[in-house]
Amino acid sequence: MLWDGVQIQGESIPTGVATEPVYLNVTYGNPSQLSQGFPKNCTLGELKLMLGELTPIDPENLKLCQLVTKDDTTSAVPFSPIDEGKTLEELRLKDGDNLIAEDTKETSSVAKDSLLKKSNKLILEVENRCQDYSAMDAYPVTTVEIDRETRVSDLKAVIISAFTISSVPGGGRLRVEDSNLGLRPPLHEEQDVVTAGLKSGQHVVIQPGSPPLTDQMTLTFTPGSPSDDLQDLEIMVKKSCTVQQCMEEMVQKAGFSGDNWHLRKTNWCGEAGEILDDVASSLEQCDIKDGDHLLLEEGRVPPKGYLQLPVYFLKTNKDRNEGMLSWIATGISGEAKLK
Repeated sequence: MLWDGVQIQGESIPTGVATEPVYLNVTYGNPSQLSQGFPKNCTLGELKLMLGELTPIDPENLKLCQLVTKDDTTSAVPFSPIDEGKTLEELRLKDGDNLIAEDTKETSSVAKDSLLKKSNKLILEVENRCQDYSAMDAYPVTTVEIDRETRVSDLKAVIISAFTISSVPGGGRLRVEDSNLGLRPPLHEEQDVVTAGLKSGQHVVIQPGSPPLTDQMTLTFTPGSPSDDLQDLEIMVKKSCTVQQCMEEMVQKAGFSGDNWHLRKTNWCGEAGEILDDVASSLEQCDIKDGDHLLLEEGRVPPKGYLQLPVYFLKTNKDRNEGMLSWIATGISGEAKLK
């Protein structure tokens, strides 16, 4: 390649915001795929001409479709003849979008069928924590491929078969392991994998234990004061159970006793939030959701009819002046002693 600071091999290279490339994935043929950047100011017609040079399809017979996912359903949406004169920017194409280049002379589109089939699949990395692998460096890991409509219970069966697990205490349950948040709550088995929030590439763990029922939620909580440095615990309760019932189960789980306790919400980063003071309300009514983290703190909430008011001590100018004089006097006294 020869560059003279202006041209490459004697050709000028367009620069500027208008010619920024859009990185597109194009599937064609039997099937094959190319990934390349195209200027966002080029029209769809010009893109077809470029693809005619990059693929064995004649531009006159080349039909373009865009892979679109809506409401968890993926489909190939063809561009209309009106779109031929629109630029990639006007068509709102962005980096990573998938296009299908079809040959209208062909009776069937292998590329479209293959890409649609692939887009409706989830590829998951799964890990087996059902057995004692203490003698090994790591738990066994493999990958499974499933349809997006697969139920979590069927996914568990696929994983058990993949690892040839004979039996799992409690029937086994699945969790997603997040690189930042660690193990997430056990998945509800009556849901399909998309509703359960699974995405391709995620790490799923199978472990001993019973999965939550439809009317149950899994909560984690910190027992006692955070300064006590006690390990967080997990509990599975009914969504309809009251704050009082949930608190009693947490107290028992933590090995505490008595009724001098209350629950407090936390925000997204685990900081203390509002106190759950209506102990007769259900967890659902208090907007507690599956996977939430609560704090089990010492101290009973005031009964109904009483108010819990914060009290702040306000220093007056007199307090500040006396404090300053005391600080000066202490300093002078210290200097005198040193001499």
